[in-house]
Amino acid sequence: MSKFTDATMVAVQVETAREQVWVQDGITPNVYPAGGIALLDLLAKREDAEIRNVTTPFAGKGMFATDRRDKPLTGASVATSLNLNVEYSGTGSSRVVKDISGTTSSVVSAESETSLGPVIVQTRMPTPVVPGDRVNFAGRFGIRRSGTSWALDENDNQTGVSVVCTLFGISRTEDEYGTTDPVAIPLLEYVGNFQPSVGYQQTTHTLPTVSPAVVPAGVSEVHLVIWLRANTTGKPIAVQYAAKKAGVLYIGMTWNYFTFSNANPLTLTVLPPVVNPGAPAATWHTRTQEQNRIYRYTYETITDDVVEVKTEKIEADLGVQTIKFASATVDPKVTAGKRVRIIALHPDGVGLTVIASGRVRSRRIVPGIGRVPQVEIGVHDSHGRLGEPCPAAFDTFAKYAPALNRLGVPVSIDGVDVSGPPRPLPSWGGAYPSYADEKLTYLTSLVMARNARKGYVRITREDRLEVLSALPATVALDVSDEPGEADMSYSIDAEFGSDTKDLVNAVRVTENLLDSEDFTDRYVGSDDPPAKLDFIAGRTQTAEYRRDASIEALGLSSRTFPVVRGSGAWVDIAAGNYGTNFAAWATAILDQYSGEQTGPRAITLPIVTAEQRALVSKLNVLDAIVVRRLGVAYVRRIRRISHNIKPGSWTVKLRFDVTGSQVYWLPNTPVPQILSAASHSVDGGFPYPASSGSLNGGTP
Repeated sequence: MSKFTDATMVAVQVETAREQVWVQDGITPNVYPAGGIALLDLLAKREDAEIRNVTTPFAGKGMFATDRRDKPLTGASVATSLNLNVEYSGTGSSRVVKDISGTTSSVVSAESETSLGPVIVQTRMPTPVVPGDRVNFAGRFGIRRSGTSWALDENDNQTGVSVVCTLFGISRTEDEYGTTDPVAIPLLEYVGNFQPSVGYQQTTHTLPTVSPAVVPAGVSEVHLVIWLRANTTGKPIAVQYAAKKAGVLYIGMTWNYFTFSNANPLTLTVLPPVVNPGAPAATWHTRTQEQNRIYRYTYETITDDVVEVKTEKIEADLGVQTIKFASATVDPKVTAGKRVRIIALHPDGVGLTVIASGRVRSRRIVPGIGRVPQVEIGVHDSHGRLGEPCPAAFDTFAKYAPALNRLGVPVSIDGVDVSGPPRPLPSWGGAYPSYADEKLTYLTSLVMARNARKGYVRITREDRLEVLSALPATVALDVSDEPGEADMSYSIDAEFGSDTKDLVNAVRVTENLLDSEDFTDRYVGSDDPPAKLDFIAGRTQTAEYRRDASIEALGLSSRTFPVVRGSGAWVDIAAGNYGTNFAAWATAILDQYSGEQTGPRAITLPIVTAEQRALVSKLNVLDAIVVRRLGVAYVRRIRRISHNIKPGSWTVKLRFDVTGSQVYWLPNTPVPQILSAASHSVDGGFPYPASSGSLNGGTP
């Protein structure tokens, strides 16, 4: 940029070397209770099973076969008797039969049979794991022998029966058409030969204390299954079980065919690999290098042939930088994927401020007529990475840490750095999601959570993804229509007023949640272990909230907001507990946006001094600035920021109007008082009268 009158103030640099500096940070994708997951309410049973409190074979919850009047008995025996009554007339040889009457009676046995197995109980949904996790089971259960009839194996031979508790690891392979084929691998197993002969006896089984199994490569989830196995063949078996008929009392006999222990409940334990996290790499930059928690970059300045730099950063959208070079060839250093940064150089010869950064995504040569051809490169920020699959959404930002840790870009959640190199996500995105859909991306998932929490998502000028519960309350810049006032003045290229397209008088809230009925209405029975029980299905429901007076006066202007609803905790899903609805949430938006708002919509700042360059170089989307006009001060949040830097000029355009998927909730930020000239001067200006303003169109 040799023709650049302020060439010593702005530089364009390209990456020449990249080194990964990430240190294992201990952020795990699945966080389960250290003491194990209690399984009683998380196990799928037979559809006709009924749970009751029992004391035999121990205190616990017993499973009984339901025998309802509207269901036929299976294998029930019926005894029928006929009683005849014959009436005669006459005597001796003249005796004849006068009338015959009779009655029949049938007695249904008080005992019926029901088919049980091969699967007795199984976890309703797979539990997500990652290779290296340590898994284990524990607990006690009881199972009754089936009755006086021998079980028959697949060859119709009489067989004893064993009860098996298996912890299966599930791996999924996907073909070129996207079809997945789950494969089950036993990781831990307990076998108890509970029925070597016929009978009704209750038997008890305590899972042994064993070393945890380490989840092998390729396994992404686990299922715990208790099932029946034939002793003769070693294959799964269904057994005809004697079952008590409703309303009949059997002395000295219990009919619960399976029992969960209260004192020693069945549990599944998932522990992450033992990792000793190290000290994370520090974040810093110099004029030749920069480092974040993932990479250290070395840069070379390529400013000499630059004739124009345009940058555009948009809330909730892709940020693009366009750099033009007066050259007929493309510098071999500037290749796709290389990191580029545009920096403002401080007058001290050492310091710098990053104006924009990203990676090269496009290059083209623009032929010139009467001028030298130009090479134009397009540099995109990390917004494109948010298009990667993320099949889960969570109800809090903190729960996103394991997923964002694997995104491969610098990222922080409420100021906590969770950056990590790109790695595959675990099944379902991690533990306890509030919603799951394989079509979700990081962006669509984060927007759901952002909307539900009324939070904020932005990519900074340093190309860092920030997920925020609140925005900084400080004002980043103060501008005025009066030269010499505030930090700087804006040009005549400014937009003030109102626009009806900003109105919102109907709010449609599209709630994305897990289907409680799909979770509770899951049953097992004749399946071979493990039964094909997949992750819980999601569902969507939409509620609309309207402001009729505004619609009548100004016409319908509706906005739709996708949100995620529910904690994702299995106990809440089973209970159908999704928390409160979004009525108050929507009302707050209608209160603020159902009427016209007047104020600044866009301004342009001509940059002249070093102080002004320092201020505008630090601006990010969603930063608060004060715009003063005709003695009225407005606080606005930047929705779009564009820098246009050419030889001899630098302008910055700021837009404040909300568009697309940008947020409709902003914090109240007070208008700062401009200090007196004796204690503070801004561009040599004079003190501005104190004013207290309100956000988004309010007046002091």
